[in-house]
Amino acid sequence: MADLQAIVSQLNASPLFYTISLLEFSQKSPQQLRQLLVRVLSYISPSQKKCLESDGLEASTACMIELLRSYYFPNMDAISFRQGLSSGSKDVIYPLLSWLLPQILVFKKHVYLSHFLSEVEIPGELLLDEDCNILQAQCGALRDHFKANYCRLQSLQEAQTEKDVVSLRENVHKLEAEKEHLSTKISKLRAKLQHVAKLDQILALVEQHRVEKLDETNLANNVKEQKRALAAESGKHGKALLKLEYMQALVNTPPPLMSERIAQEISMLRYLADTKLPKELADKQRHKDALDKVLNAANYGDDKISRIQVLSTQAKLVSANNELKSLRKRSCPEKRNELSSDGDSVQWQQSALVAERLKVAFDKLTALTARKEQLVVKGTVLRGEELKQFVESLRAKSITYRTMKKEIDDMATEFGVLRRTLQVLQHQASSMPHPVVPGMLEDVLESSGGDEELDKAIGTLTSLLAEVNESLRENKEKVAPRVKLLQSLRKTKQDLEIVHAEKKRHHLEVSSLYERKLSRLQNEVESVQREFARENKLYQDKCAELEAVESSLEEGKRQLSFLLNSSRFNL
Repeated sequence: MADLQAIVSQLNASPLFYTISLLEFSQKSPQQLRQLLVRVLSYISPSQKKCLESDGLEASTACMIELLRSYYFPNMDAISFRQGLSSGSKDVIYPLLSWLLPQILVFKKHVYLSHFLSEVEIPGELLLDEDCNILQAQCGALRDHFKANYCRLQSLQEAQTEKDVVSLRENVHKLEAEKEHLSTKISKLRAKLQHVAKLDQILALVEQHRVEKLDETNLANNVKEQKRALAAESGKHGKALLKLEYMQALVNTPPPLMSERIAQEISMLRYLADTKLPKELADKQRHKDALDKVLNAANYGDDKISRIQVLSTQAKLVSANNELKSLRKRSCPEKRNELSSDGDSVQWQQSALVAERLKVAFDKLTALTARKEQLVVKGTVLRGEELKQFVESLRAKSITYRTMKKEIDDMATEFGVLRRTLQVLQHQASSMPHPVVPGMLEDVLESSGGDEELDKAIGTLTSLLAEVNESLRENKEKVAPRVKLLQSLRKTKQDLEIVHAEKKRHHLEVSSLYERKLSRLQNEVESVQREFARENKLYQDKCAELEAVESSLEEGKRQLSFLLNSSRFNL
């Protein structure tokens, strides 16, 4: 009985996790017992599963005997053991399972290591070959390397297991303490509410209120989802309306404007194909090179993540290249065929001129972009002191940039004020009844000869100059405080933008750190919960088995007492 109980508990425990009761196991037929043994041996040696589950009874039995011989199973009487193994006899299967199940992990490890550490037998005549000797030496070196790595891995796993066991024990103790605290709290509440009148009705109302609150929360969430869906649909509707208006505008567009738009689209596609997309591809390639450089110095986990990012980047580059090829194929020929089918050569010439101008502009832009790329220093992955020096130089350059930008803004403001003043003066000069022109005084002197007209002209000119100077002074006085206020506001805005950028960067760093910690804690909590659930299940199974054993003991005691009483009565 104890042996059967041990076998059932080991079958239900890790790593097999069967759900077999003691009664079911005791009622199994010989064929079912043999099938159970085959499953256990297949778990230990998966490579022999096909041989163990073969149709031939003799072949399957021979395979099982060979495996048990490799596991050094004792008491293997050739005839009786083979017959009992073939027929599924309980006298053979029960001792075999009781010996095999406690060491199942050891045997599985033995099978795994024997696959890599078993030496290949080489005939003596082949050992005379130099290549065979070299190959055998390489195999021996690889076996030694595998042994060293496996021992190192086992030590690391044992250390990690010890840490996990300690942490799990601490968590279990904490959960037990919390469970006791909650149970005492519940008992106190029950004792406190024991004498309350109509307690059942109050609890029912509280439960109903809780359900209604939950329904209210669900309805609020549904309303939010409906609002979001409505907003998304309204956005789609707006986009559809804009597209419809654009199509209607295209329908009502005259042919010259249509040809001009087509030429602009052709030029834009040509710019995308010749300049923008190659530049983006070059940027992606530089980014990929930088990632490759980082990958060479990273560990395995970072290497895996970075390679995944590189693969995604390569996929994006391939999709962009395919899209570029499709645009090149269908852009220019379709437009030219449509225009040529219309037969409007004048419109085609105009569109060609516009396209040529746009091409010249894009070529100029390309040259400027190339010049800019030549002036910009190519970035690399910096570390340590180089990174600190680079950051300090960037800070110094940013301070210089802000100072020069402030000076440029002040000069631009003064230039705007002066330009506005010049416009006002020109407007006033054009509105004067007698505009002052060069040589006016000489003409007046020559024509009047020094009479009263000269005095009138000089007086008029003097009054006009005085009015202009007065208006200029008033305008400067009005504009000066506004200019100062504008300068102070611009400076405040720049300072606030710098502070906002720093705070935003700090917020992003803190949020990313918080998300990483939260995900790690969630994974730890989930693993602890799974372990606790498994241990709780094992505990419940043990309790059920203990109750069954206690009931059987009680039944035995009753039978024993009955037998004693009957014996006394007979006496």
